Amino acid sequence: MIDFLGIWGSCGESQFDGECVIKGNINEEGKKYYHLPGDKYYSKTKINLLRKDRWLCSTEEAEAKNFHRANQ
Repeated sequence: MIDFLGIWGSCGESQFDGECVIKGNINEEGKKYYHLPGDKYYSKTKINLLRKDRWLCSTEEAEAKNFHRANQ
């Protein structure tokens, strides 16, 4: 029997720890953007670790990892 939940669990939303709430995404063109809580697309943005998206703890961390603020 295949554990599909385990497959989907690796995508990243399940990795949310409640502390690092900034969503860092890499788009299809390879550009890196981060979304803060309250930003326009924050609630629609999903973290997919398979695409190297990540949860970030500060804007300083985001910018140090070459993420740029998305449209607010």
